[in-house]
Amino acid sequence: MTKDLKKLAEWGRKRARGQDGKNGGATGEPPAGSEAVVSAPPAPHVTLEESCVMDVGAAEAAFRERIKREEKRRRDTTDSEYWCCLVFQSRAQKNDFLNSTGWIRDGNKYIDGRFVAKKLGIRLQD
Repeated sequence: MTKDLKKLAEWGRKRARGQDGKNGGATGEPPAGSEAVVSAPPAPHVTLEESCVMDVGAAEAAFRERIKREEKRRRDTTDSEYWCCLVFQSRAQKNDFLNSTGWIRDGNKYIDGRFVAKKLGIRLQD
């Protein structure tokens, strides 16, 4: 295997394992000088094994990337632990609290937590 193909195959394996050190392995540029190998069909001197190693490395990286995206999507759609509850001893206490904080404008039972965080000067992650 040529030096560039070895570097490209190693890059593909590291990327698939999330070890390329860029954005958690989700992205990353192939090694310098390997662009021609990636974008062009295999040269006549490239063996079938070398070509397969490149193809498998790229396919493996794509599958792992897809698995990560699907896992995040599944977590986001099935997570039910995104709310909290404040409890008072009476409706009057609840209304006093909501009126004094100004949160009554957003509702008296279910209030968007992003609104509350903004009012309290808290920056939430996306």
